[in-house]
This record gives sequence, C-alpha cells and structure tokens, in this order.
Amino acid sequence: MRHKPMLLSKLAARSNMAARFSIGLLGTHHGSGVTYTGLMLAFYLGEEMGKRTAFIECNRHQDMRLIEEAYEWTSSEKNSFSFRNITCYKELAMEQIPLIYAEEYEALIFDFGIDLSFSINEFLRCDKRVVLAGRTEWELARLKSLHERLKHASGKGSLIYLIRQADNKTIQRLSGELGCTVMSIPFAADPVALTRNIIRFFEALLCC
Repeated sequence: MRHKPMLLSKLAARSNMAARFSIGLLGTHHGSGVTYTGLMLAFYLGEEMGKRTAFIECNRHQDMRLIEEAYEWTSSEKNSFSFRNITCYKELAMEQIPLIYAEEYEALIFDFGIDLSFSINEFLRCDKRVVLAGRTEWELARLKSLHERLKHASGKGSLIYLIRQADNKTIQRLSGELGCTVMSIPFAADPVALTRNIIRFFEALLCC
C-alpha cells in the first residue's frame, strides 16, 4: 500500500481538528435551562447531524445522573452513558477535560451550570459561548449583571444569549442593550424528541 506523503498527512490531521467544535453553556440562575438545552443540542448534533457528540457535565448539580435514570441508553459506564453518536459524561472535573479533547469527538457540549467563577476559563475557551436566562424582569436583570462581568473577560468569539420563550420585543431590546446576539428558545416538551421548531432554532444558533 502506498503511504501518504508526510505533508498531506499533516494537512489531513489539521482538517480533522478544524472539523471539531466546542459549545459552552452557562446559566444565570438555577432553572435557566442549561442542562435541558444542552441535552436537546446533543440530540440535534448526534441524531440530526450525525456528529459524534460529547455532552459534558462540568458542574456539581448531578443532573446527569437523573437524565441517565430517566431514559434507556445503549451503554452505560461508571462516569458516562451513551446513545448511538451521543456520550454523556457525569460530573467531570476540570482537570479531566483534556482527556475528552483527546477523544475523536466532532462536537463537544459543556454544561457549566451557573458557577462562573468555577468554570470561566474553560467557558471562554469554547468556540461558541452561550448564556441562558429566563424571560422575567428579575431574571433578565441577572443576565445583564453577568454580561457586565463577561464583557471584560478575554476570549475568542462573541457571546450568544438565549432567553426561554421570549417575545420579539424583548429579544430586540436586549440585542440593542447588550450588543450581542440574543435568541428565544422555543418550547420543547421533551429534550430528546426534537420538533421542527427546535431543529430550525439550532440551525440558526450554529450559524451565529
């Protein structure tokens, strides 16, 4: 068998690395929908897009254990469980993240919960950095406060803000005030049964 020239091998390796991307999800408060949205996104990328996807719990909420109990999975390990292209990691410590990057995943979704001080460095390293909030005025006040902290931090790319079932007026107002992309998350009754609205939403999100 003829071997590839070294230069072509290096170019192919770079191409494979470029194909992988990471998405960091951070919430403004408990109940902002980080894990729910992350699970939907994992099923969109893994099932709809056919990408080998890792959904990684980088917080202390232990929601991933409840998710494991709620559904049937094709395989289960001590620290992870899988369904076809999707692997979910439970309570991953920050020092374990390089081990996930060493795997051949095409998409990495990090659930950082709400603890910014615990996860800010890894959050800022993600290719897409997404902040989730509720639509009430006091929840939006928390979002604006978090935005003030994040806009002074260094990191590649811009922030994307997702507001749960917000109306167009709220989206337009916040977009102007924050100077960032702000989107409304459509209603979803089941995070693993994606509707056409949810699929269109994630198509738009990944194009931001």
